[in-house]
Amino acid sequence: HALVLDGNQNPVTGRLVHIAVTAGPNAGWFADGVTDGSGLFAFSYTGAGGPGTDVIMASMTDAGGVARTSNTVSVLWTETPVPPQESIVLYPATAARNVGQQHTVTAMVLDAAGSPVFGREVRINVTAGPNAGDAVTGMTGASGTVAFTYTGDGGTGRDTLQAAMIGAGGTTVTSNTAIVDWSIPPTPVPEFPGIGIPVALLGLLAIVCRSMRRH
Repeated sequence: HALVLDGNQNPVTGRLVHIAVTAGPNAGWFADGVTDGSGLFAFSYTGAGGPGTDVIMASMTDAGGVARTSNTVSVLWTETPVPPQESIVLYPATAARNVGQQHTVTAMVLDAAGSPVFGREVRINVTAGPNAGDAVTGMTGASGTVAFTYTGDGGTGRDTLQAAMIGAGGTTVTSNTAIVDWSIPPTPVPEFPGIGIPVALLGLLAIVCRSMRRH
């Protein structure tokens, strides 16, 4: 920001100000504008010129026609290494369960080399479906995993689950989505014992009948 003040140290509104990067990797950037009610004019730019130190200065012409310049400020630009990207794998990716049963999913955190990451806080959440809102937050162990077990008591339908964390670089990392289909099993039909007469019993009845005829 450039701040314009009058002789009594009061903000000056509506003064045309020129702000420029006079030296450094981004030299040549500039902006012109008028001060607001607080006597301020803001200047923003992108440091795309590489590492180094920019020097910035503001200038204007005052009410008496005299050219005025500000103090100089500096901005140090450095190369920031990109941290290795971590990832989360949520498994199993698909499952089917009966309503009322429990289901377990596991989130595994891996570094850029594919090795498990210890001590990373992970949140696993049912993002949609009959059990939406069920969630757990846990820290990965030596195996790089966090497990989440929940009961499908929300009725039939399809749950969608996803895991998320803040990675080593401070950015949010999300997993693949996993789905669970919840259904109600069909009611079993009761079986009634069939009516049957053993062959030996039929033979015995036949013998009895013949004996009765002889008498």
